[in-house]
Amino acid sequence: AIIVGKPDTDSEVRVMAALERIAEAAKGKGPVLIALTLAAPTTRRTPLTMLIDRLVASGIGVVVGAGNTGPRHGSVAAPGDSALAVVVAAASREGLQFYSSRGTPGSAPSSCCAVATSVRASRS
Repeated sequence: AIIVGKPDTDSEVRVMAALERIAEAAKGKGPVLIALTLAAPTTRRTPLTMLIDRLVASGIGVVVGAGNTGPRHGSVAAPGDSALAVVVAAASREGLQFYSSRGTPGSAPSSCCAVATSVRASRS
């Protein structure tokens, strides 16, 4: 499912409602993976982050981006601060991208880095 909305004050509520609908519809239907490419301009835990942790604890896989507010430490944006989701940072062949958010020294790092520059898709 792809959910696109206009930026407004209730966008987090709308995303959460959509995730809850997906979780309900997925019950008993095998593996489910949700990938979110969004970030809130905050480093505090949000209700969306807490919902993502509950979804993962219930058996639904969730992948989120770390955010694009690097390179300073402690810049991982919600919901990339999830304790249970797979958190992806942006990297190139040269290493972590300057814009990719970073965790706080001593905290759990992003789960993985993905090459995010010069990626070309092929047609099948």
